[in-house]
Amino acid sequence: MSIIAKDYNSVLSKVNLLVVNGDEKVSAMLKDVLINLGFGTVVTAEDGYQAVKMMKEIDIDLVITDWELAPKEDFNLSEDDFNNVIVPINVDIWSPIPPKNGASFVRYLRTSKNSPNPYVAIIMLTSNALENHVQYARDSGVNEIMLKPVGAEALCYHIIQVIDHQRAFITSQNYKGPCRRNFNKLREGMVDRRKQDIKI
Repeated sequence: MSIIAKDYNSVLSKVNLLVVNGDEKVSAMLKDVLINLGFGTVVTAEDGYQAVKMMKEIDIDLVITDWELAPKEDFNLSEDDFNNVIVPINVDIWSPIPPKNGASFVRYLRTSKNSPNPYVAIIMLTSNALENHVQYARDSGVNEIMLKPVGAEALCYHIIQVIDHQRAFITSQNYKGPCRRNFNKLREGMVDRRKQDIKI
């Protein structure tokens, strides 16, 4: 895996990484790839409940989470509703139990008073490339968004982006997470968030 330079070996060996995925085979595959890349500690969780519990026991530096962490049947929602579930930033409805849905799990980590680490770096995996879907993921507070299926080189690229290009962490009335400016340009009619009151 030539995309990871030798200079990164010592860095990666000190990184504690958590993979959150409801599919055991996918989790095992990602864990194998990440260990081969040189990560010292790679642990897995099948949903947000396990993930938060693990993060309270282990100091996690990077989370790789899937959007869909549980069967849709668990939520009694339509496909569209399931994919677009987002927890309002000012409502801690999951307290003290975190959600299973990926975007809501990220929002929980960023905003809940019970979060084990609101500043942890997060890469989200999704199979849906629609703009509104990516927007939901971005607005939940992820650092990077990666489309499935997951390839080793693409995974390396996103990990390096998180390590080498850390963005300022923003706290505003409607958002908490890494600066979103380089995710995509403002769409027509959107308010420039740079004009809002924010704390870095």
